[in-house]
Amino acid sequence: MKRIVRLTESDLARIVRRVINEQGEEPIAPNPSTQGAQQAEMSKGPLVGTMVVRNQDGQVEFGKKIQFKFRGLRNAGTAPLTITKIMPMNDNMKIIDRQTPFILKPGDSFGFTAEQLLQKGGTSTENMDQNGVVDYDQTIMVMTDGKKQRYQLFCRQKMFFFDGNR
Repeated sequence: MKRIVRLTESDLARIVRRVINEQGEEPIAPNPSTQGAQQAEMSKGPLVGTMVVRNQDGQVEFGKKIQFKFRGLRNAGTAPLTITKIMPMNDNMKIIDRQTPFILKPGDSFGFTAEQLLQKGGTSTENMDQNGVVDYDQTIMVMTDGKKQRYQLFCRQKMFFFDGNR
């Protein structure tokens, strides 16, 4: 009869240490030719900081623009990280104050502003309810050359379009 055994990570680590000690050998060292490349790749990033910007709820009008200011996004790695692209994932949104690609040194931070044009029938206002209320929740993708290549940032705001603006 087969028996299923469940191990935790600590159990597995303890077993590996015991086997190594019983064999009297040191663990096999990684190949030095690939170790440097792996180490450099692993130390690019992660990108950390405020990944969600929430604007104050309020009245808005079609044809106007709203802005979301991202600040303090930082390279927490030990190697330079290239921000290859910042892409809004809806129509009529653009990044107005940052060009890509750019290199972010370890510990350096950056920010940018996303500007959304409020347009009738656009993806920014597609979830408007019958009272003219929109729970705006849109995504911006930040692409990097680090171990994690794609980060999702979120823009959020509760907007109110009144009778003359619906």
